[in-house]
Amino acid sequence: MAQNKTPRIAIIGGGPGGLTLARILQTHNIPTTVFERENNPYERPQGGTLDLHSESGLLAVHMAGLDEQFKTIARYEDQEGSLLSKDGEKLFSSDETEDGEDRPEVDRTALRAMLLDSMVPGVVRWGYNLRSVQQLDDGSYELLFENGLTETYDLVVGADGAWSHVRPLYRVQLPHIQA
Repeated sequence: MAQNKTPRIAIIGGGPGGLTLARILQTHNIPTTVFERENNPYERPQGGTLDLHSESGLLAVHMAGLDEQFKTIARYEDQEGSLLSKDGEKLFSSDETEDGEDRPEVDRTALRAMLLDSMVPGVVRWGYNLRSVQQLDDGSYELLFENGLTETYDLVVGADGAWSHVRPLYRVQLPHIQA
């Protein structure tokens, strides 16, 4: 890749992780393309709720500039969890006030809609099921999709779930950082 060339970035997967990364990049004027295998955002239910923690999910929402939008879809009530014996005796209880951290819940469908609403039109390309990724001699990556499209990107991010086609390419060891 040339020194001053804007890198072409592809994100594989239009779930919470992929869309959040795309939104954060967008806020820094870094163009990206999200490829999602579903044909549209309403093709299937997105699953249950997510708990967002301050050091991860809530931080990402903040970095995406979506704090106010998130407050309209988040549920801050009932953050306590308990483990009971078969006789109903409380064995364990966790409460947000123990560590002072809020961990609001949010429906995956509402979170996805919020993220999609914040995107520049055309960032997400629907109906693109990735078949393979191959690194080329110049260090770029060739993406082959089931619909026959082949495209080349400088950076490919795997946000495509448990059976990712992208993540097995590299196992990056990050340095351990102590706070």
